[in-house]
Amino acid sequence: MALVCGAQDALSAGDVLKIAEKDLQDMALLQDSIPLEIEETPHPRITAAAKMREEVQALKEQGFSQAEIARKLGMAKTTVQRHWHRSI
Repeated sequence: MALVCGAQDALSAGDVLKIAEKDLQDMALLQDSIPLEIEETPHPRITAAAKMREEVQALKEQGFSQAEIARKLGMAKTTVQRHWHRSI
């Protein structure tokens, strides 16, 4: 890779490697290992939907109707209905 980058930028492979080493040191990444496992974080929509489902279920447990929950949370009745039937 250093040879290709060097050829593109008219630098020697050694110069490319020195630049890369300096860049990694500047970013404090030279001594860090790269994890093999990717940490997956849920998409924000999934997180938001889970939060809404929890809110609907909590209000359901308190005895609120679907219509009351829809008004209270400002969401469509169909959305409340969808979360109403799903467990946490």
